[in-house]
Amino acid sequence: MTALNLNGRRRWVDFRAVPKAGWDKLYAAFAADGVEGAIRYSGLGAESKQITSAERQAAAKHGVKLIVVGELGVDDAWKDANDYAAGQAAARTVLADVKREGFGSVAGCPAADAHATAAQVPQAVQYAKGFASVWGKALAGMYGFLEVLRACRAANAVTWHWLAGSMPSAEDARWLTFWQDNRGTRRYLDVEVDINWRLDGPLPGTEDELSKTAEDQIQSVYIGLFQGSHGTGWTAPPIAQTVGAMSKQLAALAALPGLVAQLVKDPNLDEATVTRIVDDAVAKHTPTAEENAAQMLPIIEQAVRAAVPAELADDVVARIGAALTATAPAGTGA
Repeated sequence: MTALNLNGRRRWVDFRAVPKAGWDKLYAAFAADGVEGAIRYSGLGAESKQITSAERQAAAKHGVKLIVVGELGVDDAWKDANDYAAGQAAARTVLADVKREGFGSVAGCPAADAHATAAQVPQAVQYAKGFASVWGKALAGMYGFLEVLRACRAANAVTWHWLAGSMPSAEDARWLTFWQDNRGTRRYLDVEVDINWRLDGPLPGTEDELSKTAEDQIQSVYIGLFQGSHGTGWTAPPIAQTVGAMSKQLAALAALPGLVAQLVKDPNLDEATVTRIVDDAVAKHTPTAEENAAQMLPIIEQAVRAAVPAELADDVVARIGAALTATAPAGTGA
């Protein structure tokens, strides 16, 4: 195993206290020190430690991202007779709380805040799966020690993983999203915080803006379209129209990076990265305006598979292919 190098890693914080100086000053201090985001409690446990609308607004004002965690006790993930149902109940409680505080779609996770026995590990996986079934797997994570997170990863229970305990290896850091560094705390104003190092795993759906229009778009398009959480299936609104129009002229391929980045909202994915992927694909195969949708799709598919979480890629590619075929310009043979 290779030792993990933390140099250049981004820092997040988690904490329970309420700042005497107010949320605005606390988040200004975070931003001034280069803190990228905060992981905050919601829904479960003492009300005093839970995130509020005022805190959410302060974070947005200073450009500090937010995600949420629901934790009642160290044995949340294995204390009930039906751990899957317990995970669902926890997610409903946390989700109701963040909605009351004005959040749109946001990444969230439950917690297994103790080392698990061999018998408890599968219980924790079921708890995580139950949470994800309500929260939406695309935005759901899990907090815990390595034995639990490895099992959650193997079971494809959640999308992102927040590690407690010892520093991970460089190999594990490739799929872990955070490591909670408990070697010491840091003080901002009168608040003691834990430092969490941002690793290389995915982190979709961070709350980094107050625009309800944008939040609603991400929630309805990303979760509803790709996961079908609205229960009505895919009815071809924005993405089909956008991609269909794009197919009418090759130059519109330039719109794809912005479209994918907007829909996925992954902090590891920016428009420049997707632009590079598309440019590389086009350089290898430059189509003419007369080529049909079937010839264009492999170029688009390469970009989508590089940008979209693996569990969503097949569905996204299929939908784009259907949209291209349905709206192919005259003379293409489609």
